Amino acid sequence: KKADWDQIRRIVRRDDFIGNIIKFDTKNFDDRLRRQIYKDFTKDWNLDSINRASKACGPLAKWVQAQVHYGEILEKVEPLKQEISVLDEDATTTREKQNELTKVIEELERSISRLKEEYAVLISETQAIKGEMSRVKEKVDRSSALLSSLSVERDRWQKERLQFQTQMSTLIG
Repeated sequence: KKADWDQIRRIVRRDDFIGNIIKFDTKNFDDRLRRQIYKDFTKDWNLDSINRASKACGPLAKWVQAQVHYGEILEKVEPLKQEISVLDEDATTTREKQNELTKVIEELERSISRLKEEYAVLISETQAIKGEMSRVKEKVDRSSALLSSLSVERDRWQKERLQFQTQMSTLIG
């Protein structure tokens, strides 16, 4: 239902009118009501005529027109704000995952470092064992050579003992 000029003047003259204008929050402006105001009022407004009719209503009409336009902008921006909110949540989740993965990577790097140290110790122990094996092999080879040489000497002594016994048995006396 369209308001007539007398109704508008009664509303403008109320004591709380200016306070309500100052406290007005476009964000709480119902989209259906905003569209209705645009269709019924501001769409065909001639601001020059309104200014000539009333010096108080001219700026008020501009304010209403600005609120309707701002409401349109808010309506168009709302899906973008929601998308930003979703993206912010996704970014927070991604940051949390990044932090978790960073901790895992740091733990793995510490583990790799520890394993490298253990590997180095094992390699040095292996080298020490190889060195010891080489020394033992040399000793075994020398011992084998000595035993072989002693075996040859034993055989020689055995022959000499047998010869000595033979000589002793052939000696008279």
